[in-house]
Amino acid sequence: KKLKESLRKADQRRSQTSKEVRMRSSISEHDLKTKVAIMEKFLLKGYKCKATIMGKMSGGGKEGIFLLNHIAELLKHCSKVENVPKKESQRIVMILQGTAVKKANTSEESESEESEDKDVEDERQK
Repeated sequence: KKLKESLRKADQRRSQTSKEVRMRSSISEHDLKTKVAIMEKFLLKGYKCKATIMGKMSGGGKEGIFLLNHIAELLKHCSKVENVPKKESQRIVMILQGTAVKKANTSEESESEESEDKDVEDERQK
């Protein structure tokens, strides 16, 4: 019984469809870019992403909500806001849903890459 139950729980964890990224409102610009890149990777894989501003120092809500709106603006090319930023006790939470990003003209891109490779080879031969 215990084995089956633990296997079922492990399977549920693997099939999770949302990821959470936590940060403080006093995050530096470089760290913010890193968190945004992580969130972008999750969103492009098809996960929902929950952005959480934690701690008592969440700026009374205003600073944290401003930060989450800034993150939504940075990720608007690959996501849409499912739940707007809202305060839950000492956290501010926003949920983003990834949008389908289709790569069009892949054959044209590969042809342009091949022509660029030929140009580089021609320059080396000279």
